[in-house]
Amino acid sequence: MPHFNAIYGEHEIIISIRDLEVLEGSIPSKQLKMLLSWAALRQDELLENWELAERK
Repeated sequence: MPHFNAIYGEHEIIISIRDLEVLEGSIPSKQLKMLLSWAALRQDELLENWELAERK
């Protein structure tokens, strides 16, 4: 499943690239909102990079 990890201080989270849902973990809500906004703007690029990495 395409996903990315993010770390904020002692918090760690895994986000699905396809639907931008939290798969595991948590981070403070303010940082989560910023992270999801960032990911939404770059969702196509994140998915392309995931697919490229899977081919290697």
